[in-house]
Amino acid sequence: MEKPPKRYIRLTKLIRFQVQKAMATNLLDIDKNYWIEKGLNKKNYHYKFFTDPFSYLFSISFGKFISNKISKNAKKVKEQKLDKVNQ
Repeated sequence: MEKPPKRYIRLTKLIRFQVQKAMATNLLDIDKNYWIEKGLNKKNYHYKFFTDPFSYLFSISFGKFISNKISKNAKKVKEQKLDKVNQ
């Protein structure tokens, strides 16, 4: 059986994937578990792709940056117990 051909992916799709990955792996445990189970947390996109080197490096750097920011803010929210609405 032949492997599917690699597709060219633009920067916007790479960044969108990185944002989804950062949110999924830092906010909700159910999403984090799914991404880990499927191995998506270690991938740079849903499937094999090719792109220009600038887009690749920029999206990886952006993904690390946004993941770091989301993680820090999520920790602050949990520490201040702002994730639960007081009734």
